[in-house]
Amino acid sequence: MDEWGDNLPIIKPPKTITELILENFEDDMLRILCASAVVSLVLGIATEGLKEGWLEGASILLAVIIIVSVTSTNNYLK
Repeated sequence: MDEWGDNLPIIKPPKTITELILENFEDDMLRILCASAVVSLVLGIATEGLKEGWLEGASILLAVIIIVSVTSTNNYLK
């Protein structure tokens, strides 16, 4: 060891998949999409009933799930 320390690379522990998923929700657009999905679910069920009112809100939530899973997987594989 010399006077400036070891010349070893700094190895950071990899992020867990849960950390990557939660990191995605720091994006304002995903927060807006989640909020709009909840509002759409509530309004859809209130106006059209449970049989058909849940479709639009569930579609938005499905889009959020797809976006988060693809982004998390891409960041995990880097």
